[in-house]
Amino acid sequence: MPPGERNDDMRHILMAAAVSAALAFAAGCGCGSGGAEEPACGNDEVPAREAANEPEKLPAAVTAAPRTPKEVARELARAAARGDAKAQSRLGDMFYVGRGVVRDRAEAVRLYRLAAGQGDAHAAEMLREIAISSKKAGKGK
Repeated sequence: MPPGERNDDMRHILMAAAVSAALAFAAGCGCGSGGAEEPACGNDEVPAREAANEPEKLPAAVTAAPRTPKEVARELARAAARGDAKAQSRLGDMFYVGRGVVRDRAEAVRLYRLAAGQGDAHAAEMLREIAISSKKAGKGK
């Protein structure tokens, strides 16, 4: 396998891991387990963000746990509609993989663009990765 293809494979693995971690965090859990319609887990560990004393910038209603992915998506949609870049980015993650909402890549890209326009680094990275994936798909790889 040529070195360039190996790097592309690793990039896609890392992107999938980042989306998985974002979805686990959006569901109120740091472990990443749980099905599409269930709370992520009963893990009582303190998330790394809280341990580092970095307060979450989302409204308190969005950060309360445990909730189902549908409830999280509903709350994030309210915050995203108010222009909250972090909520737009996290909701984009949910649309990108179809967790708590019907999978809709176009809606995910729309939300990522809104968030990236406000300086959200995760959303900008997701847009870049989606563009790379689209180019590869167009080449038949």
